[in-house]
Amino acid sequence: MKKRVYVIHGRGADSNSDRFPWVKKTLTTKGMDVIIPNMPNTEVPVIDEWINFLKDLPMILDESTYLI
Repeated sequence: MKKRVYVIHGRGADSNSDRFPWVKKTLTTKGMDVIIPNMPNTEVPVIDEWINFLKDLPMILDESTYLI
């Protein structure tokens, strides 16, 4: 079974910030599917918005899934 990795960035970031492109490239070359969603309102995050955003993502959560 192919491994999936979901990486959730923090405040003020997005999927292209810091080391996220490197992480995606590195894990992808190891055969993993890497998903780094762009969270809403990262400069002034609201926890309820982030939770609802994550609930609406079409995530597959099983024994081959990693959350970072």
